[in-house]
Amino acid sequence: MPRRDGHHESTISMAGASVESVRKGGVGLALLYAQDFETVAPAFPFMADRVVLGRDPDAGVCIAQRAISRHHAHFLRRTDADSTVWTVEDARSRNGTYVGARRIDAPTPLLHGTILRTGDAIFMFVERDIAQFALDHIDGTRLSSGGAASPPADRPAGRWQVARVAEALARVARSPIAVAIQGETGTGKEMFAEYLHRASGRKGPLRALNCSAIPGALLESELFGYRRGAFSGADRDKIGLVQSADGGTLFLDEIGDMPLDAQAKLLRVLQSREVLPLGAVQPERVDIRVACATHRDLRSAVDAGRFRGDLYARLAELTVTLPPLRDRKEDIYLLTRLFMKKHGAGNHFPSLGFMQALLTYDFPFNVRELESLVKRAVAFCESGTLEARHLPENLRPATVAPAPDQPLEQRPSEQELSRLLKLHQGNVAAVGRTLQKAPAQVHRWMRRYGLDPATFRPKA
Repeated sequence: MPRRDGHHESTISMAGASVESVRKGGVGLALLYAQDFETVAPAFPFMADRVVLGRDPDAGVCIAQRAISRHHAHFLRRTDADSTVWTVEDARSRNGTYVGARRIDAPTPLLHGTILRTGDAIFMFVERDIAQFALDHIDGTRLSSGGAASPPADRPAGRWQVARVAEALARVARSPIAVAIQGETGTGKEMFAEYLHRASGRKGPLRALNCSAIPGALLESELFGYRRGAFSGADRDKIGLVQSADGGTLFLDEIGDMPLDAQAKLLRVLQSREVLPLGAVQPERVDIRVACATHRDLRSAVDAGRFRGDLYARLAELTVTLPPLRDRKEDIYLLTRLFMKKHGAGNHFPSLGFMQALLTYDFPFNVRELESLVKRAVAFCESGTLEARHLPENLRPATVAPAPDQPLEQRPSEQELSRLLKLHQGNVAAVGRTLQKAPAQVHRWMRRYGLDPATFRPKA
């Protein structure tokens, strides 16, 4: 059944394996990018010690793409007394097999998370959780065989690892449990705090404070407020963030940087649910849900005496950890498309080289850095396709491997291209999907043959 976005509901099987066999498998290939990803299974479990990847229908990993040879690559499991190692070897394929950016010419060991490219498809080798990758496409669209409903529209964007964190937050959202969100800089901790607040149903607002951005001398007044005359310059009452979050959620970002004296006063607020503004004589009741975030290891900070253990116990009633982007590369295509749309390029396409550069990069600054890279590429893009050259030079070495050589038969003849344009009534994007090529490539072929898509469109 066609979907509103022009894709079709997936009816593919997992490389000929049943969903139950995928669930039992731990090792395999997870698809990270293919232009026609709707026609490719998102996960391929390895069901034997030797697995063939190719276009042959009998291949253990069957990829029906022109750029894939009938027998393209072999995967082999080798076990000794101490360990098990998987290797990949190119099977003299036409377009080569790449590990990272390097075209391999000998058996190459694979580690969990290794990025591979065969033809026009990019995969990640995984040693566990292959079943999780089988539940949805790389754009986050759930498969009909997945047996699960689509994620809530307001959930942070991501696939199964993000879903695990979001489900844990949703489960406790309507309780008063304090939540600590851990993760590296740029992983989206505030976004998950916002999701927690929305899921809580609390009527009050979400108030956020970055504890590392406020000088220690001012942090107390920002949190608890003050009364007129409390100190020199206090010419009026000021409500602190704690009181302003009454009935809602107080989100304390970078809580690990809070001074010890402010920690003691925050602890009293959490214990008594009362706040005492500077200069006040009577505490005031508050109804708040507290969430905090940090890129630091709070437990280690407690052991080192830099963070109060009693406050840690109050704040970490539930602790969730956001994985860095380098450990959830299955989300990169989905996030890339979302950022393209956000920055005005929703109708553009990321090229193979562009996606390979992103997927082989480690993103030290995580999702925030990915958005910056996509935003920059959109600004430099002069066509409808984001290319590797639109990325900073430090990312371009990841694409030193040339794109697969395009065999002559991959370029359609003028007659075939005219037939497809007529079939799709001049819709270049639809022709591109049929040929497994970006619209920009179809336009280049049309210019070569002197074809105008307008002549194939129905007359008004």
